[in-house]
Amino acid sequence: MNRKHSDGGKKKLGAWLSALAMASLMGAYALFILLMLWIEPDMFLTGIWVCLLIPLAVIVGVIIALWQRLNEIDGGEEDEAAKY
Repeated sequence: MNRKHSDGGKKKLGAWLSALAMASLMGAYALFILLMLWIEPDMFLTGIWVCLLIPLAVIVGVIIALWQRLNEIDGGEEDEAAKY
């Protein structure tokens, strides 16, 4: 029985949903920081920009991890490891 492609769609959907959830949370956090800057423009700007870079870096990391996970699913590396 060839199980290589039997649940690949579910695995991809799970990868997409988890990446979307994390990116959405970090995007909401970045929007919150921008909202704080809009409400109080005299805040410590360097600290605000550093805090804004953190969620953006996480979003980039999530996109890279998603790309790697989708390549792993397409390559069948999980199924090959299950043989042993």
